[in-house]
Amino acid sequence: MSTPDRQELLRNAVVFLSDPKSQASPLAQRIQFLESKGLNSQEIDIALRQSSNTSAPVSYPAPYSVSPFPTAPSTQWDWRDYFITAVVSGTITYGAVTLFKKYLLPHLQPPSTTAYEQDRDALNAQFDAAEALLKEIQAETALVRAAVEEQKEKVDKTTKDIELVVTEMRGSELKTRDEMREIRDEVNTIREMLPKMIDRNKEAQAQSLAELQQELKSLKALLLSRGSMSISSSPSTPLPTPGRPSIPAWQLAAAPSPMGSTTEPSTPSYTLPTAVSNGKGKEVDIQLAESALSNLRKSFAPPRSASPGTSSRSPTSGVARDPLQKSSLEERLRATFTIGDVSNGPTPDVSARASPAPRAPTIEHPLSPSSTPLPDSPSLPPVLEESPLDRPESPEVAPQPLIPPLTPTESESPKPESPAKDDSDIMAEEHIPEEPVPQDPLPAEPTAKSIPDPAAEPSVEGEPVAEESIAGGPIVEEPFASGEDVDVDALQERLKLVEQRFADVSTSFKRLQAEKLAADAVLRELTPLESLQESDALRDYLQNMSAKAKMSQEEIMRLDVKLETQDERIEEMRDTHRLESKSQSELIDSLRSQLNESEALLKASQSSLSQNGDDISKHKAELERMQAEVLKIREVAKDEEEKRTKAISLLKTVRQKLVKSEKDKEEALRQASALREQEKEYKERDATEKSRLRKDVDTANAEREKAVTGLKAQFDKEIAALKDRYEKELASQKGQFELDAVTTKSSHTKELSMKNSHITQLQSSLGSLTEDKNSLFDELQLRQAELESSQSLLESIQGQNTELQYQLRELEDRVSFLNEELLDAQRGRADLPREPGVSSEEVARLLVASEAKYEAKVMELQRGIAIIEKERNDTEAEWSRKLREKVKETEELKRALGATVKSKEQDEGVVNQLHQEISELRKELETQRRQVDELRSQLNQAQVAENDARSHQSEYTARITTLEQNVDEGKSREAQLRVSNKTLREELRKVQSSAALLERQRNPGVGYWTTRGESVQSDAQSPPPSQSPSPASSPRPDSAMSNKNDEEVNLEYLRNVVLQFLEHKEMRPNLVKVLSIILRFTPQETRRLMAKV
Repeated sequence: MSTPDRQELLRNAVVFLSDPKSQASPLAQRIQFLESKGLNSQEIDIALRQSSNTSAPVSYPAPYSVSPFPTAPSTQWDWRDYFITAVVSGTITYGAVTLFKKYLLPHLQPPSTTAYEQDRDALNAQFDAAEALLKEIQAETALVRAAVEEQKEKVDKTTKDIELVVTEMRGSELKTRDEMREIRDEVNTIREMLPKMIDRNKEAQAQSLAELQQELKSLKALLLSRGSMSISSSPSTPLPTPGRPSIPAWQLAAAPSPMGSTTEPSTPSYTLPTAVSNGKGKEVDIQLAESALSNLRKSFAPPRSASPGTSSRSPTSGVARDPLQKSSLEERLRATFTIGDVSNGPTPDVSARASPAPRAPTIEHPLSPSSTPLPDSPSLPPVLEESPLDRPESPEVAPQPLIPPLTPTESESPKPESPAKDDSDIMAEEHIPEEPVPQDPLPAEPTAKSIPDPAAEPSVEGEPVAEESIAGGPIVEEPFASGEDVDVDALQERLKLVEQRFADVSTSFKRLQAEKLAADAVLRELTPLESLQESDALRDYLQNMSAKAKMSQEEIMRLDVKLETQDERIEEMRDTHRLESKSQSELIDSLRSQLNESEALLKASQSSLSQNGDDISKHKAELERMQAEVLKIREVAKDEEEKRTKAISLLKTVRQKLVKSEKDKEEALRQASALREQEKEYKERDATEKSRLRKDVDTANAEREKAVTGLKAQFDKEIAALKDRYEKELASQKGQFELDAVTTKSSHTKELSMKNSHITQLQSSLGSLTEDKNSLFDELQLRQAELESSQSLLESIQGQNTELQYQLRELEDRVSFLNEELLDAQRGRADLPREPGVSSEEVARLLVASEAKYEAKVMELQRGIAIIEKERNDTEAEWSRKLREKVKETEELKRALGATVKSKEQDEGVVNQLHQEISELRKELETQRRQVDELRSQLNQAQVAENDARSHQSEYTARITTLEQNVDEGKSREAQLRVSNKTLREELRKVQSSAALLERQRNPGVGYWTTRGESVQSDAQSPPPSQSPSPASSPRPDSAMSNKNDEEVNLEYLRNVVLQFLEHKEMRPNLVKVLSIILRFTPQETRRLMAKV
């Protein structure tokens, strides 16, 4: 409308609508014509309003006044005129009737009540369907809410479970860290204890070696002191000292030594020499026996004056011996050494055994096995019973027994011992006190019967008693009257017996010494001790070893238990981690399934909402359709009004024809006057009726226009408001979505940056930890290497030290033995004038034998030390191996801890992902809630719109009822008009019959054109009709005359219109349009007709 072309079109539309000719056509056709010209609905409404405002009132003809007119000569019609008129009128009426039946009759029939009821039922059904859909939507929204709440509860529960699992994992990790710390502390303590234990072992070994050296020195000192005492003892000691009893002289005479027992009464008794174990026992014994016999033969001399004194003093010395004194192994060894020292001399010391020298006080060592019995000597045949010594040679001296006979208890309780015993038996026997052996005074003369057999008399204490009996006090030798009485054979037999008994004693002593050496070797191999004498040290060592073994076993068991518990915990942690990973994966799957279900529910809700929107749009379309139907009904009402106007126009034409007929009829002036009066009355009535109808039509048009404009304005406002609201909502939602996206993006970037920083921190800490671990491992290896090198250096130094000590000991031993041998040689040289000395070869043999013996001892000691060192090395290697195993285990535990840390990090990553998914799900839930709220608001709006539609529907139904009432009133008025029309038709028939009579009286052929000219003039004088004629009512088969009259009237009207358009050339192009309007052509038919013309 802003362009001049549109304004020009609008002006033309207003002119067209204000034209009375176009007003005769129905409104729908006019609107359709304007739409075909390119006008829109708004422009058409504006043109209608302007045309209704500017339309001039319809000019009605003035009331007809009868004017006198000249009477024309009457013309008569011939048959041709009647034939032409009949044919033309017949065709026209037939066409008009067909057109009326085809196009006008369906529109003229009023709609039945059933159609309105059907429409109402359809609207009610649609509203019920909409309510059901709303209820379904509400139920679905409730279900969606319940599902969302359930999902929220499940998500909260899963988050709580995950938090609990994380706390449990952290607690277990702290426990494992504490346990690893404890294990590290224990390993460190073991590392610290190992060098201390090694130092302690070394100190104990050094202490034991020092004690052994001290013991050896003390033994050497004792031996030296004993040797010096034996040398310094003189034969003229008058006082009997409490010492060790010596071996009788008659036994010493048969000993395999270069010294023999003298037969002189003045010679003292000699001690029994020890046998030397040099591997040449038989040759040495034979040589010694031969030398003893030669000495005995040379020593047959008269008795000295000193012999009785000695004999009288010897029993006192034997009696004076302390009976309560106990003999120990050390004392026995000392006795054997002293015997060996005396026997090694070339000549016996005269005063060595005449009276026992004052014995030095012997210190009993606590470890000396005093109660260790010697093995029994083998049994010998009783040769002494047949000896000539049984017969006393001198009657002056009474015979006395050499050794008192044993009591029956002593003789009947023998205790044979095994030659070798365990260390435990020796340790048990060390604490058994020895019972003192009572010694009776020796007899003055020994007899053969009084000499007991050592093999036949088992003592209570075994070999010590036998040894004491052998090494008894000095025996008083019997004085011989002359050398002729001595029987050499008896002496040889005695010597043989003594040699046999001495061999038994020497073998028993060798066995005892071998057992002691074996026990010492075992102790040296297994312990840092050197001999059995260190009982306390041995006990402490064994206790320490047992305690260490128990401690090590307990420590190993505790470490094994800890390792088992650690393995079990690690397995439990792995199982828990596996189960947690499974449960977390199951939870993730369940959450994903729930998310898919919620998405499906959301999609279903969205589809239902879209369906609801479609239903709402359908309802809107139904409302529009109803509005269109209302508009159609209004158009039908307008058509009815147009029909009324057409009926009125027809009445006008009838009136005109009546006027013409009254003019032509002079004879019917009275009737005409009466008719005029009646017509005046009818005109007045019609005028009043017309005015009233016009007023009604105007009011109806004004109401319709007001209603239409109000509805249009209301719909426009509603549409604009809805459009603005939806645009605002879309803009707000768009902004909110953008804000949410920006916030989520920023939070996601922040979380990513935090995670990246945390990952970098963890990586840096992991690198530092690995570097620390590598540095500690390298330092540990270096320290282990230093420890091993120091240990090897210490071992080498200790080995060198021990070798030097052993060499020093060997040298000292050799020096001491050489000194002793020198002393023995000096004593032998001192005794050389008295008796022939021992040869140098024998001394060399003895030296070689002693050297071999002590070298063997030294070798055994070296073997023991080597075994001990080997054991120590083995223990150190075992401890180092165990330490390596522990270090490996700690490394494995560290790796397991690293694996657990990695798994924990992975679990934390999974937990973070779950938290992110939960946050996303929460965001989605919030969005779904918002959408649900929006859907609720939309549902509320739809309900409001539905209520508005229902109110509009109620208004429309009220208007429809009012329009139906108006239609009923119009029908009643139409019926009245039909009745009046019938009366007018009857009058018109009468007039026509009268006119036909008049025309018959006219001349044929002339009256046709005169009447046609008159009709044309009358038509020209009469104004053109403003509206197209339409039959007042549908044809009814009341009578054939009424239908015929209607057809005649219509044909007359058509004829007049066609003639008027054909007479004027400028109006001929509009003839088709006018005919299409009069005959109610469709637009297609009008276009076809225009195309043909």
